[in-house]
Amino acid sequence: MKHKLHLKLLFTILLVPSIYAGTLLQCLAKEEDYYAKLKYTGPNYKLNQIMIEQITSLGNLSLNKGYDRKICKNASFPSLRLLEQLLLKERGLFDFDPENKLQEITFEALLDKSGNIFISYLTSLQATYSVPGCLEKKIPEVAVLLERYLYLETSVDRETLDGPRSFITSLFEKLSDKDILKDCTKPQ
Repeated sequence: MKHKLHLKLLFTILLVPSIYAGTLLQCLAKEEDYYAKLKYTGPNYKLNQIMIEQITSLGNLSLNKGYDRKICKNASFPSLRLLEQLLLKERGLFDFDPENKLQEITFEALLDKSGNIFISYLTSLQATYSVPGCLEKKIPEVAVLLERYLYLETSVDRETLDGPRSFITSLFEKLSDKDILKDCTKPQ
């Protein structure tokens, strides 16, 4: 049922581009369309579904200048780029309607749970590799983050838990490097 809802949303967005031009939701819908054409249902698809659901709850907001380029225009995997910005606690992603306090509260809740969404993504990503623990071995920041969430999640604030900006940026740069994880799959 959820999949049909997302497909309906996707077709609505693609058929009426003037209404949704430049919105994050349109960008995520294009990513979903890309995965549908490939018949791909792996970790990036699942993350995209989560991001569509979360952004839908905010309303159809446009990204502020600069973030549109980082997340949608010049980036591959917009949902992963969005998650990176959320982990970096980029509160300037959107201009909220000053009269709609619910948007800001919902956004703050999304910032708060972005680390858990990322941990879920990393776990799903590791499950796609045939070499056990390869993700953590090739990208040590993953092991550090997983350990923090395992042992410290209930005792420290989110910014301490997720780590400094340089840590998050380094982690995402390594995740984007195709060569780092190429040895994670054993030949059949």
